Amino acid sequence: MNVAARLIGLAGADEILVSGPVRDGLPPLMQASARPLDQLALRGRAAAVSAYQYLWRREGETLSIGARRARGAVSLEIDYGGRRFTIDDARPRLTIGRAPDNDLVIGDGSVSRHHVAIALRGDKFLLTDRSTNGTDVRVDQGPTLHACREELILVGRGCIILGDEPDASLQYRVAGA
Repeated sequence: MNVAARLIGLAGADEILVSGPVRDGLPPLMQASARPLDQLALRGRAAAVSAYQYLWRREGETLSIGARRARGAVSLEIDYGGRRFTIDDARPRLTIGRAPDNDLVIGDGSVSRHHVAIALRGDKFLLTDRSTNGTDVRVDQGPTLHACREELILVGRGCIILGDEPDASLQYRVAGA
């Protein structure tokens, strides 16, 4: 039920999203109407979930031309305080913040309780800021980006600064793609 609730939250208006096991339990004719979307990292799930869009209405639908591009092996390494975290197919999501229920806990006052989440989406890494003070991403050989209650795609390598405290910075590196 938790997976269903998460998929409902991701679905747009007039859209039905189902997980792989739900799709597999449908009659064959209905299975044919389920278009594969991606492997999604959902809150509360250690492994990514196969998601399908159920095409319940045929008029004006968007047709998919060709097969989806195969996803290569990608990973994101995060280094902080002598510890390394890897985000990949085996661990598609990492939460960072001051609260003890985060994967990476940073006890700095400018870091929010649930500051950011970084998730593997397809072959990209999406940083979602949920903080009060925002997050800066300094891309090596590139610009510094600021996010406050918004999302950024992490590319290359660089530094993630939580809040306004340089001591609460993490080094990151995207590998593969």
